[in-house]
Amino acid sequence: MRSISILSLLLSVVLSPLASAEVIHLTDATFEHTTQASTGQTTGKWFTMFHAPWCGHCKSLGPVWEELDQRIQESNPQSGILLAKVDA
Repeated sequence: MRSISILSLLLSVVLSPLASAEVIHLTDATFEHTTQASTGQTTGKWFTMFHAPWCGHCKSLGPVWEELDQRIQESNPQSGILLAKVDA
């Protein structure tokens, strides 16, 4: 838990305030198809946050996750890095 708080703090300091990003929200119904996990062929480099909506640490990390996605897309859109969230 402490490491999540530290990560959240570090990312908030490093990232400037940005507009809302487009983090991909994966569900049981969309995970396999979107990531093509069952075939082993992914559609990109996935960086996925598995979170619990009731968790205070996860709630704190949410906006930072959105900012991180925006920063990655602005700085290197051709990187193929995809940020996603899964309600665990």
